[in-house]
Amino acid sequence: MIDLFTPYELKDLKLKNRVVLPPMCQYSVTERDGIATDWHYNHYVSRAVGGTGLIIIEMTDVEPDGRITDYDLGIWSDEHIPALARIVDACHAYGAKWASRLPMPDARPKTQPFLYPPPRSRSTINPKHPAS
Repeated sequence: MIDLFTPYELKDLKLKNRVVLPPMCQYSVTERDGIATDWHYNHYVSRAVGGTGLIIIEMTDVEPDGRITDYDLGIWSDEHIPALARIVDACHAYGAKWASRLPMPDARPKTQPFLYPPPRSRSTINPKHPAS
């Protein structure tokens, strides 16, 4: 019987188990420079220590102007490499594989206005101001 803790292989990817941490938006960069901090290290490495087979980190932006917030992780500069490499190396030491969620090319940058019409509702509650 296959269970959550059996190894999994897909071509060259070999996971120690089927436990996957999906990407979550953390918005935890403190200096607005996209560089991972000790918070990121502790967050992701603790998942590896706990036995996660595949860790997919939060959205990691390839261009600073395409960020959703100023607090997103980044990989648009060589300055980002040491902090991310430290996390990857530690996760690998506990047997976890590591991947990064890249932003969608059509994701709305923080500097671009909302392009779609506002949400509509049959409710009498105003979707922009629920208290009104």
